[in-house]
Amino acid sequence: MRKDLAILATGFLLTVGAPAVSGPLHAQALAPDTSWVRRSVLYEIYVQDFSESGDLRGVIAGLDRIQSACADVLWLMPIHPSPSYHGYDVTDYYAVNPEYGTMEDFKRLLDEAHKRDFRIILDLVVNHTSNQHPFFAAARDANSETHDWYIWRDAAPN
Repeated sequence: MRKDLAILATGFLLTVGAPAVSGPLHAQALAPDTSWVRRSVLYEIYVQDFSESGDLRGVIAGLDRIQSACADVLWLMPIHPSPSYHGYDVTDYYAVNPEYGTMEDFKRLLDEAHKRDFRIILDLVVNHTSNQHPFFAAARDANSETHDWYIWRDAAPN
């Protein structure tokens, strides 16, 4: 049975693929069960520094080593395309940074991790976009529907 894919996003956990809730709908019943976090050992991975190859294939190759360290959750730092080395200014939320591989590599990582009963947490940076992201580029136009998604100032911040 595959583990849920959990996504760490700005301080809270979202569980994707949570089981359907039957019966009366209550807010508590809709919340995903995150009690597994308290029992887990997380292994944080900065992909470009994890292996000599610096990509998702290197992470896949290291899964058995991570498992032998008693970890059961992989926490991947940002893996989306970004113009910066750290990846926290995302240009495309639907793609993998080409330096790390392809979406197929990521899917293979998920499959191989799940075979070993790992959960995967992505550091999903939804509160930042790159100045190269299409949302931001469009938002520069005051008439754009995305203009109000950003706070605009004439002076540079300190």
